[in-house]
Amino acid sequence: MAAPRLGCGPRQPDRRGRIDWLPSRIAGRSPEPPAPNASLETLDVPLTEWVIARFLAELDHIVQRGLCFNNQRVEEEQPFLRGQLNVMTQLRQPPGREHRFQTRHDVFTPDRAENRLLRSTLNLVCKQTTSADNWCSAHELSVRLAELPESRDIQSDFKDWGTDRLMTHYQAVRPWCEIILLKRMTSMLMR
Repeated sequence: MAAPRLGCGPRQPDRRGRIDWLPSRIAGRSPEPPAPNASLETLDVPLTEWVIARFLAELDHIVQRGLCFNNQRVEEEQPFLRGQLNVMTQLRQPPGREHRFQTRHDVFTPDRAENRLLRSTLNLVCKQTTSADNWCSAHELSVRLAELPESRDIQSDFKDWGTDRLMTHYQAVRPWCEIILLKRMTSMLMR
């Protein structure tokens, strides 16, 4: 039998006339099948560049696909009418302030738990990475995500992480966020 060949390109048939190598995309399989979730032991050790690179790749995929936004209700006083007039508050205004409108409206914003955690993780990665490729990727993503606020309460944001069908593309990045933000490296990743 012929020795295994490294590199790209079609494999030549061996003496028996069969092809023993078929590119994975032709076969309809992904080149790297996703591993099932497992419970892993965690260690308190520094991050590796490999973990950072995996996080950055997943985050880049999310940014290319598009961030999820939420509607947030805002009540404020404005010199113009925007949204719904809050009639009861408007009637209770003191004299001389009738020209200001008490309004309610929704703002479409990326400020949600998942995006705040992504921003916090990215900021930590920007500070800790030593690889030139990871540094460039992290800072490029940081510029693209500049409008996102950081998480103020990491634990509660992890509890609020959405699992509905619109958030399925966020699920692959969550374990990397937990590893980086909670500073947990698994013994499997250290081998």
